[in-house]
Amino acid sequence: MNLEVTSLAAASLGLLLLPLALMVSMQRVKLGNVVFGHADNDTLLRRIRAHGNLIEYAPLSLILLGLSEAQNASSWLVTTSAVLLVFGRYMHAAGTLIAPSSAPPRAIGMLMTHASYIAPSLWLLSHVFFG
Repeated sequence: MNLEVTSLAAASLGLLLLPLALMVSMQRVKLGNVVFGHADNDTLLRRIRAHGNLIEYAPLSLILLGLSEAQNASSWLVTTSAVLLVFGRYMHAAGTLIAPSSAPPRAIGMLMTHASYIAPSLWLLSHVFFG
């Protein structure tokens, strides 16, 4: 089992996770070693949420993607889901860090992320129940 598409998606999200985590840490140090919370600092809050949102969505999305790929879902479904996931997560992070919370990049990123895990979820359910 190769899981090339899932591997590329996971690697791409891993490369996003590191800078997001470092941005949180650097802002905490800049504010005087804020250990917990965001100290009512909007920049730190945005950085925490960009990092946290990736952590909240990426793991299950990658599991669903990997299971679909491992069970021979169509390459179209797997590749499209992976592209939606990766680009959606990057767009969401950029929208959260740079623009107001209602910014189009953030909203589009979330829509792409939702689509990326709904399609493999439905495919897996269909595969289990209907072969």
